[in-house]
Amino acid sequence: ANTMAANADEPELPDQFHPLIAWWAIELLHGHDEALVTGPALSHAREQKARYLRNMENSELPGIEIGGGPLA
Repeated sequence: ANTMAANADEPELPDQFHPLIAWWAIELLHGHDEALVTGPALSHAREQKARYLRNMENSELPGIEIGGGPLA
């Protein structure tokens, strides 16, 4: 886990995925004050968060490998 407490702290994830943090924060903001992020802005934030998360998973997680011989 990466605790970010100071302004100079940087997340451990690769630079190209840093916007994921901002989109996630915008979505969380909706839960605390609905007047700030609603409608199209909330939908856009959720779409962007999902896109960055999907790209990060595809880039950073190990691939699935199938090994061994036939089952039958």
